[in-house]
Parts: sequence; structure tokens; C-alpha cells
Amino acid sequence: MDDVRSPGSVADFIHQREGVPSLDETCTKTYGPVMGRIRRRTLIIYGLLCAAGLLPAFLGYFTALRIPVKLIAVGCGVLVPGGGFLAAGTHHSIVLGIVTIILFFTLGFKTLDMFGDLIVPVLLWVTGGIGGLMAGDHSPSWAPLYAAGAAILVWGYWEFRVQRQLFNLKRSRKRRLETFDAMIQRIEPAAAGEPEPAVRELGEEGLAASRYLYDLCLTGDGYGNFDRLFFPSLAAYRYQLAYAGYALMTLQCKYTPNFHGYLNEAQRFLIEGYTRPETCGYWKWESLAGYWRWNPDPVVRGNVILSGWASALIAGYGANTGDLRYEEDGALRFRPFKNSEKTYDHTIRSIIESFKEQILREPAALISCEPQMQFPICNSYALLGMLAYDRTHRSNHTGEIYEKFIGSLTQDFCELNGDVVTRRCQLTGLRFTPKTALMNSSFGNIAIAQAYNPVYPGLARRSYAIVRDELLCIEDGIARMRGIPWEKMIDMGTHTRSPGSLLSLLEVLALEFGDYEMAGALAAAEKKHLVPSKYRFKFKDVSVCGMANLAAARWNRKNDWSDTILKGPPAAAFSGPLLNGCRYPQVLVAKAFSHGDDLELVLYNGAEAGEQTIRLERLHRNGAYRIRETGHAFTAGAEGKADLNCHLDGRTPLTIVPV
Repeated sequence: MDDVRSPGSVADFIHQREGVPSLDETCTKTYGPVMGRIRRRTLIIYGLLCAAGLLPAFLGYFTALRIPVKLIAVGCGVLVPGGGFLAAGTHHSIVLGIVTIILFFTLGFKTLDMFGDLIVPVLLWVTGGIGGLMAGDHSPSWAPLYAAGAAILVWGYWEFRVQRQLFNLKRSRKRRLETFDAMIQRIEPAAAGEPEPAVRELGEEGLAASRYLYDLCLTGDGYGNFDRLFFPSLAAYRYQLAYAGYALMTLQCKYTPNFHGYLNEAQRFLIEGYTRPETCGYWKWESLAGYWRWNPDPVVRGNVILSGWASALIAGYGANTGDLRYEEDGALRFRPFKNSEKTYDHTIRSIIESFKEQILREPAALISCEPQMQFPICNSYALLGMLAYDRTHRSNHTGEIYEKFIGSLTQDFCELNGDVVTRRCQLTGLRFTPKTALMNSSFGNIAIAQAYNPVYPGLARRSYAIVRDELLCIEDGIARMRGIPWEKMIDMGTHTRSPGSLLSLLEVLALEFGDYEMAGALAAAEKKHLVPSKYRFKFKDVSVCGMANLAAARWNRKNDWSDTILKGPPAAAFSGPLLNGCRYPQVLVAKAFSHGDDLELVLYNGAEAGEQTIRLERLHRNGAYRIRETGHAFTAGAEGKADLNCHLDGRTPLTIVPV
């Protein structure tokens, strides 16, 4: 299994991106080349439609032609949503026009922004245009001026908000140019003192955190232990499955690479959770509303908001365990209907190839998450899945799309001030304002920084430097968010007042970049502001996503996430002895590591102290072994397996060595 962990050429182009890019190396214009072109196309189409819509009014007022009043009013409907109602000129139609405008810029944009839904905004605009049929013979001749005036006010206000946003970006860029070098130097801590994989071991707090994740996956009925909210946001199952899976991936890679058993079972539960209708069933409706076609398959087009997050987990599981079951035909059976057994079958290979094909096809490279909406954060996980897959197979899928992807990311999805934007609309290229302006601020850098550390380390460090410099500070040893008290934050996974979700994300982020000063200060804030529940490792009102990150913060160290994707566990994880059988929660595994022929275990009792049976595999066939701590000798079977009885009472080290 040497090829499973050999990065080959995969990491070569990543190493070339370790340098932090200056602000002049990313987007220096208001719009990137591709998004700027899409925006110009949108404005040209709108201008032509306005010209066509105003043609009846022009002919009616400036020629001898008798143009119906209704036609003039309907034509004005292209100027602004509700324009037809306004141009009809009656009291009732004017009220309906104002209501249509309000609905379009609230409900219409909300559904487009959240779900990529085109039906609602298009329906509102078309309805507002057809409203011109309310015009009658007694409608004032100047009524179309209502529509023209509304268009000037609405789009003028829109442009005002855009220009104010751009002004703030330019001011931010100027400030960052002055402090850039100091900002970067502040996050370059000494790399000395990082523990070697061979000596890593979970402490009691880490074990308690791991038990939270195991209980999440191995107990209960299906999603019984997960957050369930009607409003999707970060409570969607796809995010909960991902964050829990990523935490277990780093745990296995760095602490227990030679333990499979229930750790693998937990990861497979999370992976296969993506195929359940509760997780992937939403896409059939989003695809219909956003692309206007019926395609329930959640993988073949867009939806990287599910397939991307899943691919990092699936490909990472195969790369770090050698278990390649998800490469077998039909291994991933996505079932989008609760009342039907119809499935859309895929493998991790078909998912990776779908990513590559879409990135090469898209003008702006990034795959859409919601229909028409491209999120850099979701696309990062697609690349993470590609990197892990390439590491397994010594293939070069990532290399084929990397330069195009990074070029688009840095030019079309970066702002003037260096922020990586949260999303762009690939349909219009227009900026979302005003209420979503926050999504394009430094807050977007929080998620970007860790996710892109294995993909573009230099850009990731720059994003973290911005977060560290502008959003965080330390007072009396406790981290604080500038301008926003922890007490007023909302956990987006539970919709309750709790800083748990953001605190945990920041803590894992600081650890990934080796900023142990900030990580310690965030841990202090965690102790001060999170309320423990009666459960051994659980905090009140903190979502599953937040709890998964809090668990990961108990064992993550510098570059652990990057190493898990790009390097994987040591070679002996695929050739040395393996702990593959023990009962949960009776046996808790704090360490499982092999140097080649030996196996170092540290076990704890998860229930009462006493005798437990464990199964070892990948021993030498009929080989003689002993336990160094007790001197107990045993012989492996003809298949290289052996069952051992061991007494567990607190921390119990067991070092199995060949005789």
C-alpha cells in the first residue's frame, strides 16, 4: 500500500504556492476579468430589454401611431420589478408595484442568495410587468414616469451601496498595504516543539472529546444525535457530517493511524450519511428552481456544497486507511427520495472526475454550490478531495485544473483589499448588497484560511493574518472579537445565543497555523463563555458543527489538517500491525502507532475497569510476539490475526513487539 500515502507529484505545485501573495498579486480591480465580463453582459442585456420595453412608449408619445396604453405599461415592466403595476397608474396598481419591489429585493434575492432559486425573482419581475394590463383608458398619460422614477431610485440606491462598498474596500486596501509586512510576521511563530507522530497520545480531555464524536456516529438511530432544524443554514446535515468526519480524520492520521475498528465504522457512517434522502434530497428542488430542469442526481452538476464537502471525507478516508471500498461500482448510492428506492450511483472516482470536468468547463472555474452561486469555501473541499484522491493513486487530476482554478480564485474571487469573497453570482456577476455585504468582509477569511491551507498555503496564511490582525485581540489572556461581544453571538447551527460555533472554528484555525498564543486565549474564552452540560464533553446550545470543531481543538496541532490531506499517516499505517477489533465504549484508544513490526497502544477503559478482548491484525503469519509491559507471549494465527485479553484500568500502555 505504499502508493496510498505517496504524494508523488501532487504536492509539487502546492509547494510552489507557499509564499504569501502580496495584495498586488491578487485582484487589484473592482471586478475580476471573468466576473467583470459577466457583469457587462448582464448590463448589456438589461439595457437592450429596457430599450425594447420603452419602444412602445416612445412610439406612442413621439409618433402618430396609436399604441395601446396597456402595451406601454407592460413594456415599462422591464425597467424595475413591479414597473408594469406602477406604469398602470391606478391607486391599486401603484400599491401592488411597491409591494412587488419590496418582495423582489427581500424574498426574491433571499431565495436566490440562499438556494440559487430563479423562479421566485423571475416570477416577481414577470408578474410586475404583466401588471401593466391593469392600465385603462383613464390612466394618466404620464403614469410610465412612475416606473421610470422607481427604476432610477431603486438602481440608484443599489449603485450607491455598491460604490460605498467599493470605497470601504479601497480604504481597507490602503490600510493593509501599510501594515501588510507586520501583519504577516505576526503569524509566523517558531515551528520548534511540534510533537512527532510516534509520541502523540490523547489525554483524558481528548478522549472525552473523541467519545462525543463516536457517540454521535455509533449510538442512536440514524440522525438521532444530530441537530435538526427546519431552517437549513449551518444546521444542514451535510455540514454536521463533514465537520465530525474531518475531526476523526485528523485524529486517526495523527494519533491512531494503526487503529481501524470502530473509528473506521464511525467515518463510514458519516460518509454514507451523504447518500440519505435527509442529506441529499434537497438538491432535486434546488436544481429545478435554479437550473429549471429536473435532475435529482446530487453530483453531476453543481451542488459542490454537498459533493465537495463529502469528497474530502470520502477520498481522505481511503487515502488514510487504505480502505478503497468507495471506489467500487455503485459504492455510493445517493437516494434523494424518501418514498422511493431510486438511487444515483457513484464512486469517489466519478465524483472527482465530475469536479475536474466542471472546473475546466466553467468560465470562472469554480463549481456552483447553490445553482448560479459559486462559493470558494465549498470549492476548496472539492480540491481537498481531489488532492487526497491523487495521493492515493499517484494521479494528477488536481494538477490539470490547478492553475485555472487558482487564477480565477485570486482574480475573480478576491477583493481589492485581499479578502477572499464568500460567493459570487455566476449568472449576473453583480454584487449582493446591502444586507449581504457582511459576507464579503473579513469574516469570510475565517473559513477560507483553514480550508485552503493544503491548497494554497500562502493565501491561507494571508487570510489568517487578516483575521488575526483585524478581528481578534487578547485582553488579560482571553481572546475577544473586535466590536462583537461573545455573549451576543448566535450559533448558526442551533440558532441560539452562543459563541460556540465561531469560537471553535477560530480555535481550530489558530492551531492549524501554530498560533498557540491565540489558541490558548480562545480556549480561555471558551471556558469563560461556554456552559458545560451534564454530558462528559458537551456545551449548552453549541451545535454539532461547533462541538466537532471543539473536539478537534483537543488534538489538532500546526498543519495537522494540511498534513492529513497532503501527506497522510506514516507508511507503517498501511503495513504494520493493526488494532482492528475492540468494543466501544468499553475500550478507548488514545494511541495506536507502528514503526514497522511493532504496535504501540495506549488504551483506557470506557466503562468499568476489567478484562477486555482486542483483536490485532496484519501480524506476521504464525509469528511470535510479546507484550513488553507484561511479558505476555502469544502467537499470531495463519492469517496474521490474534485475540488478546487485557486488563484496562485507566491509562494502559501495551507495546506489542515480535520475538
